[in-house]
Amino acid sequence: MAAAVWFARGCAAALALAGGPASAAHAQADPETPALAWRSAIDSIFEAWNGTATPGCVCAVSSDTELLFEGAYGMANLELGVPLDPNSVFYVASVSKQFVAGSVALLSVRGELELQADARALMPELGGIGRPIPVRALAQHTSGLRDYFSLFRLAGRHELDHLDNRRVLRMLARQRSLEFAPGERYAYSNSNYVLLAELVERASGSPLGEFAERELFGPLGMHHTAFEDDHRRVVPGRVASYGFEDGQYRRFLKEFDVVGDGGALSTARDLAAWGRNLLRPSVGGEAWVGLMTTPGTLADGSPLDYGLGTRLGEVDGVATIGHTGSLKGFRTRVVAFPERALVVVVLCNAADANANRLSEAVARRLLSAGEAARRPQAEAHVGAEQADEETAEPAALHLTEDQLAKWAGHYWSDSEALARDIYLREGKLFYEREDGDRELVAERPDRFSMPGFGIPITFQFRRGEGGERRLTIRVADFQTIDFREYAPVSMSDVDAAALIGAYGSVELGVSYEIRASGGGLELLVAGDHDPAPLRPVMRGLFLATVDGSPYTLRFDGGEAEATGFSLASGLSHGLRFTRVRS
Repeated sequence: MAAAVWFARGCAAALALAGGPASAAHAQADPETPALAWRSAIDSIFEAWNGTATPGCVCAVSSDTELLFEGAYGMANLELGVPLDPNSVFYVASVSKQFVAGSVALLSVRGELELQADARALMPELGGIGRPIPVRALAQHTSGLRDYFSLFRLAGRHELDHLDNRRVLRMLARQRSLEFAPGERYAYSNSNYVLLAELVERASGSPLGEFAERELFGPLGMHHTAFEDDHRRVVPGRVASYGFEDGQYRRFLKEFDVVGDGGALSTARDLAAWGRNLLRPSVGGEAWVGLMTTPGTLADGSPLDYGLGTRLGEVDGVATIGHTGSLKGFRTRVVAFPERALVVVVLCNAADANANRLSEAVARRLLSAGEAARRPQAEAHVGAEQADEETAEPAALHLTEDQLAKWAGHYWSDSEALARDIYLREGKLFYEREDGDRELVAERPDRFSMPGFGIPITFQFRRGEGGERRLTIRVADFQTIDFREYAPVSMSDVDAAALIGAYGSVELGVSYEIRASGGGLELLVAGDHDPAPLRPVMRGLFLATVDGSPYTLRFDGGEAEATGFSLASGLSHGLRFTRVRS
């Protein structure tokens, strides 16, 4: 219990202001106390968002027993001029997965749902998939199921328009294959948690939203948290979300009703209560927390950094459990520090807000506050400039053109079936993307970042044993992609005429067409899409960009004998298309 005492004595006394937690704009404290110094330090972390012209963030801090701090910065709705406050209701995106996993773990502790059971036993509509899919594999993203966002897009529909669980389940029931055998590897897929939402209902007899309210939200006092399966519902305090484009903020609109992988609405205060229950469980008990926070393993014994709906990591060597969320301009994070009995929640409604970095900056302030509370008052004050350093993008390192040019080239990822070009232009290094190429900013001679996404994206270059260039891209804490250098082929090396024809997919229920175009080839996909040039990458492998998304086609048997191709795009790979006519 030393950690709990450390936090309670070091931070609770400092941050628990008179009258209880208050928003940043209404803090009341003696200006000579360390409490105001720490509050000022946290406020300074969010200074860039604390205005009336931008969206912003809400932050909550808790010990394992009580809420200690709330701060609200920026606007909940720019059109109406409504500021954020501690009761603002956010769409929390993938943070919702914690609630689904918590429901599954609760049913498991009670003996009502076996984690090693084949999910198809409760969902016979998945019987077309010829492999058992353990419930645990769904919860730990090791099932091999393709992501439904990509499946709908590839079937010619916009990814999120007017989708609900019923439509997603129909799409998943069409699947006849997996990307890999369950347990073989980790691959984040939102489909897993839509199926878990259905499994909760079939095992408990109650829809996910009702079960979570009765068993989790209600008992924990999370009275502003709910799963939303009707986006038209009026929700008091609901926050709008924004992206920054062409020098101005533009509003995102939510028009989908899928729950499980996302779908939850909540407040920073409610999520702090959720974090407290992970540290000192009043609901579920220690067995429940153990299921949630025990890292999974692959079939070969390799450890994962994912439990049941929880990401397991560290900040400055201190262990963390939590989850992030990112969708349609919302950036969310809940992170708990079991060793220090600390919970930090950051909810933002701006696509360019980095909730990960902001939450870690707050945590660092408070992790050091425990020591500062025992030092003389003059030493306890925290300078705003240090907070600025913690939240700022990494400082750019100036490299010469020769230093940059050594990493320019063509890169291929086997795991993502994705080709990317990195090139030098006007003394800067750029990364090719379908939605517009992005400059890479050097942090070290072999390490670069891609700022402006609201989540950290890093590029680590190196040389292989044979001298070939290698690249590892890390996207926040949930995806790592390895690339190797390759030599591209040109259209003159391809028997293009042999590929012309129509190809159909049973799993998507669509057909694509490959046509001749200006001496090359173009791909016409289902739905309202313009034809896209089809360019060769390697022999038998082609890439098209359709409405800003990469489509990789790998033909079998070489061009002349091709009877079909395997399609990869986004989080869905290995979809089989068979030639239906030449």
